Amino acid sequence: MPMGGLQTLDLALFFLGTFAAAFVTGLAGFAFGIVAAAVWLHFLPPAEAAALIVAFGLIVQGVSVWKLRAAVKLGRILPFVLGSAIGVPLGAELLRWAPAATIRMTVGGLLVPFRSTTGSARTRRQQVAPAPWPMARSASLTA
Repeated sequence: MPMGGLQTLDLALFFLGTFAAAFVTGLAGFAFGIVAAAVWLHFLPPAEAAALIVAFGLIVQGVSVWKLRAAVKLGRILPFVLGSAIGVPLGAELLRWAPAATIRMTVGGLLVPFRSTTGSARTRRQQVAPAPWPMARSASLTA
């Protein structure tokens, strides 16, 4: 048993969940925590998973922010910093008394509607009128 009682399968799932979450964050720019939690909460206690989500999320998003640091406007970040200053301690306290099974079910319950709404919003945006035939043909030739 390596590292604090985790089995080899748990470590493999940890790395797989971390990779999946980082991959999704690289594509979408967000959602590291919810993707990682969907995997990690199956074998880690919620308090440990939350600490890891915060740490890994800072690393993943820190790389993105560092690359875009010239475009960062501190005035636009302030509401997020204030929200985090309030929300993180409240969430940490919630993790102390909420049962792990309840947190697992809540995360799963949030993932389903989140995916449903993001998928339907994208589908609505992509519904545009078809182009006239000559334009469609020229677009297919240049693609």
